Formats: sequence, structure tokens, C-alpha cells
Amino acid sequence: MEKIKNIIEESDSFALILKEKPEDHELIAREAIKNFLKNKGKAVYYMPDNPEEFINKWSPILIDPGNHSFSSSISIHIPKGQTKIKEINYEDTDDALDLNIITENGELNPEEIILEPKTTAIDAVFCFGVTDLSGIEKLKNLKKKIVLPGKEKIVFISHSEETCAQKILEIMRLIDSSPLDTKIATLLFAVLVAERMCSFQQSREKTMETERELMRFGADKKNVNEIIMESLSLDQLPII
Repeated sequence: MEKIKNIIEESDSFALILKEKPEDHELIAREAIKNFLKNKGKAVYYMPDNPEEFINKWSPILIDPGNHSFSSSISIHIPKGQTKIKEINYEDTDDALDLNIITENGELNPEEIILEPKTTAIDAVFCFGVTDLSGIEKLKNLKKKIVLPGKEKIVFISHSEETCAQKILEIMRLIDSSPLDTKIATLLFAVLVAERMCSFQQSREKTMETERELMRFGADKKNVNEIIMESLSLDQLPII
């Protein structure tokens, strides 16, 4: 855990990566980490984006669930010489975005203008529900946009006797000992409940301790339970 603490404190940008078809608890866990990191002034990027179905289901507790995917960037190199640039502006038409380069003297040779795609350097990576990156097909194309850090800066949060919610809470408490943000506590509580729904092997004593701690931080248990009940089919409803 001390290693993870150092990674978070030393890094400014993070990629939060999930498998191709993530479970609800993995998506919510990513939301919790995202908001914690953003509160610390970190830049956060996603792969893949949140599914629309997930956003609709969990919208009552989500914080800024929109698109956080990796942005594309391109540099336009205009050589310096006898041509003096007076003004650069753009026009947004129905078909395209037209970039206008106005010169004071001489003509600008289009063949001398160089377009160069730029990559985004990522300081650290959190992966949820996977133990390596080799099986993530979309990552191959993504590497054209981003530069991943070395293996020592890649953290895998996988399933074990200790729940995902417990692991993330431990990381957050290690970074910041002050009371956890209520909305983030609610997200972690939802992770804990969603993991139970998946029937993962858990230490009941530890999960109860985590639940009590999240409740002390103001986790909205009622709202989470209502979302869960609303999503259950008739044959999944509890029998009294």
C-alpha cells in the first residue's frame, strides 16, 4: 500500500482502465477513484467510457459520470521564414472546421505545413478486474494516443477475499486521513453491495467493518438499496 501511496502522490495524470465488459462494481469503483483523484487536483482518463445503461441506473449517486476518454491532439507546424503570420482563426461549418491562416507578406506554401499527432503521457494507471493489459484489445489502438508509464506505475485492483471497496477505502485513508467525502463514501458503499450481488468470496467480518466505516462518513445506504431493488427482476426479489 505504501507503494500505491507514493504513486498517487508523485503522479499528476491517471488512466483508469477496465475490461471490455465490466461489472457494475468495477464501474462504480472507478467512479470512486476518479472523484478522489480529481479532488486531489489530478487529471483522469477512462477506457472504456461508462455504458449508457450504467449511467442511467446509478445516476442518483454518480458524480460527473460523463466522458473522460483520452483526447486526441495534433500539432500544426508552420515554418518560420520570409512569410509573416498576421492572424490565425477558424470557421465551424456544417461539413468541417476550417482553419484560416492569414499572412502579412508572401504566400504560405501548404506543402511546408506539417501536421503531427501528439500523444498524452500518463503518469500512472489503475486497472479494475484484470491482472494484465495483454487482453485489452482496444489498448493497441489507444497506444497511438497515449504513452503508458512503466510497469512499476501500473496498479491492478482484482478480486480476492478483500473486496474492491475495502482496497480502495484503504488506499484513500492512506492518502488522506480526514473524513471521506460523503458522495465518495456512497459510491464505495455501492461497490460493496454490488460485489455482494456478484457473490464474490468475502470476509463477512471485514465487509461489515467497512460498511460501518462508510456509514460513519455519511454513505447514503437508502439510495443505494433503492437502486439495487429497482434493478432486480421478480425472481431476484427477497422472500419473507
